[in-house]
Amino acid sequence: MFLVIIASYLKLAQVRLQQRHYPVSEALLRDVLKSSPNNRQALYHLSLLFATTNRSYESIQTATKAASGCSTPRDFCAFLHAHLADLLHTNAMLELAVQNYRKALDLEPSLLKAHLNLGAIYHTQVRHLLTCEAYVAAYIQQVNCLQTHPLIAAIRCSNTSNYSHAWEHYSEALKLEPSNAILLENIYKLQRVFKISSESALEDFKVVLEFLKTLMSHVDPDVSFRYSLIFILIFSIFEYADSEYF
Repeated sequence: MFLVIIASYLKLAQVRLQQRHYPVSEALLRDVLKSSPNNRQALYHLSLLFATTNRSYESIQTATKAASGCSTPRDFCAFLHAHLADLLHTNAMLELAVQNYRKALDLEPSLLKAHLNLGAIYHTQVRHLLTCEAYVAAYIQQVNCLQTHPLIAAIRCSNTSNYSHAWEHYSEALKLEPSNAILLENIYKLQRVFKISSESALEDFKVVLEFLKTLMSHVDPDVSFRYSLIFILIFSIFEYADSEYF
């Protein structure tokens, strides 16, 4: 009977939290914690409530208690560590956030969000190799995730100058979302980088042309969108024609 009451209180508290009845939800969760002080679900939802109501310190404190010493079930414990890491990340406590994302991934390596957020922190810290490793790990977990391809491409471009891999990932992203304007913009920027940094402009220009032709075959056959690609192609030709290489 006691467990049934706890479960019903938790369920009602979640509903009230979703309905933004924060005082009612908080009272219910505190009642649960009076009877079961280490109830991880109650602690998690209370930390979520604190975060939602801009009580950052209390949120982190409660989430820390929820995740502390948690090892089973592994997926739920990983979720708790990732939740704590998210709160720490939001409050710029980056090293502690990294530690908890890593704990989450030790428990559940397929946690995509943890890989992505870990990569974001490493990128902020200008730790390029670790950034790339985190994004590649995310990519391995979910190959068809639209988020991972542009992130890997961007880090390859900006920090490792690995343009061929960048082309590959932008191409894969466009297959998933062919009319994504941001991807198109980044592809255009990348072809400019090819021109600027290349020792063999003609060869790189051929790569650009081939890639744009490939791109045309992937996009939705919307006339205006195709015209925008043609414009990029023509503009690229004129840029190269005016360059010192020709």
